[in-house]
Amino acid sequence: MYFIELPKLENAKDVPLHLANWVHFFTAKDEADLATLSEFNPAIREACEMLNAMSRDPKEREQCEARRKALLDYNSNMRGAREEGRKDLLLELAAVKFDTLPAWAKEQINNASQKQIQEWSQTIFTAATLEMWLA
Repeated sequence: MYFIELPKLENAKDVPLHLANWVHFFTAKDEADLATLSEFNPAIREACEMLNAMSRDPKEREQCEARRKALLDYNSNMRGAREEGRKDLLLELAAVKFDTLPAWAKEQINNASQKQIQEWSQTIFTAATLEMWLA
C-alpha cells in the first residue's frame, strides 16, 4: 500500500512509473488523459470504469454527495464542539484561579474568538488579577 501526497509528487524526480501514473490519474484534466492512462494500466482502467459507472448512476452520485455533506457537517460540528469545550475549560480554570467570575467576565469569555481563547489559556496562570488577564 502506498500513500501518495499529490503536491509533493507532481514535481518529484525518480518516482516509480506506477506511482507517477496514479498521480496523473488523480490530477487528470480531462477524459483524454484518463483514456491514455487506461490503455497501458489495467488497474487504472478498472478505476476509470468504476468512476464512470458511479458518475452515470444517479443513486450512486446521490450517495456520494450525501456522504460528502455528512463529512462536512461532522467536521463543522466537531470544530464547534472543540471551541465550546475550550471556552468551558477556560471558564472553569478562571473560576478556580479568581474564586468567582462576574457575569461580564463570563460573557467576555463566551464571546471571545478562538485566537483570544488561546491567548488567555496561555496567560491564565501568570495573571495577577482577572481584569489584567482579560485586558
